[in-house]
Amino acid sequence: MGTCGSATGRDAVLSGWCIGLLQRDNIVDFRRQRPLAVLFMIGMIAGQLAVPVVLAGMPVSMNDEFQDTWNRTDLPVSEGEVARTWMWGPAVSDVMSEQYAEGPDGQRTVQYFDKSRMEITNPDADPGSIWYVTNGLLVVELITGEMQTGDDSFVPRFPSESPVAGDQNLRNGPSYATFQTLLEPVEDRSGALIVERLDWEGAVATDSALESTGVEVAYFDDVTGHNVASPFWAFMNSSGTIWQSDQYVEGPLFPNPFYATGRPITEPYWADVSVAGTERLVLLQCFERRCLTYTPDNPAGWRVEAGNVGQHYYEWRYGRSTRDGLVLFEQAGDLYSINADGTNPANLTEDLDLYASDAEWSPDGTRIAFVGSEDMRLAQPGMIYVMNADGTGRTQITDGPFDSAPSWSPAGSQIAFARLLPDMYGPIGSFSSESKIFVVEPDGSNERQITNIAPETDFSISQSPDWSPDGQWIAFSNVNGEAMPGPLDSTIYIVRPDGSELAPLVESAGDGQPVWSPSDNALVYERQPGGSSDFGGSFLWYLDLENREPVPVAGGERSDPDDPAWSPDGGVIVYWRHAARFSEETELVQYEVSSGDTTLIAHFGRMPAWSPGGGSLAVAAAGGIVVMNPDGTEPALIHAGGTAPRWQPEP
Repeated sequence: MGTCGSATGRDAVLSGWCIGLLQRDNIVDFRRQRPLAVLFMIGMIAGQLAVPVVLAGMPVSMNDEFQDTWNRTDLPVSEGEVARTWMWGPAVSDVMSEQYAEGPDGQRTVQYFDKSRMEITNPDADPGSIWYVTNGLLVVELITGEMQTGDDSFVPRFPSESPVAGDQNLRNGPSYATFQTLLEPVEDRSGALIVERLDWEGAVATDSALESTGVEVAYFDDVTGHNVASPFWAFMNSSGTIWQSDQYVEGPLFPNPFYATGRPITEPYWADVSVAGTERLVLLQCFERRCLTYTPDNPAGWRVEAGNVGQHYYEWRYGRSTRDGLVLFEQAGDLYSINADGTNPANLTEDLDLYASDAEWSPDGTRIAFVGSEDMRLAQPGMIYVMNADGTGRTQITDGPFDSAPSWSPAGSQIAFARLLPDMYGPIGSFSSESKIFVVEPDGSNERQITNIAPETDFSISQSPDWSPDGQWIAFSNVNGEAMPGPLDSTIYIVRPDGSELAPLVESAGDGQPVWSPSDNALVYERQPGGSSDFGGSFLWYLDLENREPVPVAGGERSDPDDPAWSPDGGVIVYWRHAARFSEETELVQYEVSSGDTTLIAHFGRMPAWSPGGGSLAVAAAGGIVVMNPDGTEPALIHAGGTAPRWQPEP
């Protein structure tokens, strides 16, 4: 494995410091002991924070090396010789092989336990060495969303939303993803009382009442730039009953303080965590390999516990969706479909010598309209195509050359789209001075232009058409203004499908991207308060079409909310935003129309799409297409890579 001096990529640097993957002073491994069959006795003390979960049909077999490693700290716990946290806990997998570039034939032997994972990367090494069995940096992977597949190789997935401690699928305590923005080094606070609270959304607040706990910083790690809380530092340096040389002896639990946990990668924070349905005050801190918790009112032996990192990681890496339905998405210029449970991916445009994008399902889910372009850049030809759901029967229905944003009418009998006029475009990278909204039938017949908004100065770009659910109106935005870098104003219009009754819907500069509610009576749209040429941040607005009074949904703090998606019943809007202006981290947010309440549902995701019944969401993540519950729970990666997911409507 890499070291601070030689490693590259994520191995070498995480938020500015070397995490030193599997450095020799950080590897978990113990000298080989004799094999011992173990009968797991999981009678945990009442109130324990991270009770190991025994899965149905859970295997208990290990190879000799893993068994010996497990025995040192966990055999005394299993046999009731001592009351303290498990360091490994029950096995949650059999011994198995995993991809790892430096292992034999690109594989290594691993086994997952409730608290962590054991690994043998080099089986030809000395089995008696304390470095023979290693312990991966699972917490780093869960927080960053990058799965390690070699010393210097990583595969993007998505940050884990599993709560670090307590009941799963509840959003009161921090998840691993919560810590994405809390990895930066801090100053040495040795001796300072720990009074910072952290919630699920990632907000940190000072609570002076926590001074009464007496918990302070006991150690500062100048390698990672993080402080370690006194209960954790005491535990990491503790001694107790261990299994060694075929007998119980008293000795250090770990050869050095960072042996089992790795180095600290976050600060310690207090949090209110739900445990068996009861809210409890817990101190938690994440290290490279483990997250530790301290619960003051637990029995003495269980106040410090290791979180269920191995179980959470195994679910994150190997969990599978059981959802029904079909999801359409884009990847590398092609359109794909895949079952919502991750099976049967299919390239629908493999034989099309064009870049496919802007895909939209027909209302009955039997056809797909999309744009085929010779180049993915803006000023290159694009034509509208229609094909069957399985990719057959593909037909070019417009001649372009700059057609985009196909939108099906509710009856599936017409398609609206935007067109840059063919005599107006210039060289690569330039803008057309005029774009209009057109309507065409799915077989390519009866194409007609329905808008003709003249430019006030240099530009008049009509774009983003969207049909009302009753099929009586088409909403779109029009950008009108001077050539760059001059001012541009964007206004939302509505028009009848025959081109009549064209009228502005909102009299405000900087409005665009209208999306009609399923119930006809409302729109959500984007607004840039300074106009379309103002790059200072955007907002989402909700417009009730009865009173025409816009209501702000989201924005400010330069988070740039985008891609609003209505739930099928029109009661909820889900959108994504940046965690901070220009931040790579994104957040998925739910807006409840009736109350105006917003709720953060995931610390990742873009371009959300609802399933037909509203029971699931599909989003684009760094690692590919992820499906989840509407509240963000139970996320599952169904395809590596891809963007712009679209759930197939029910016939």
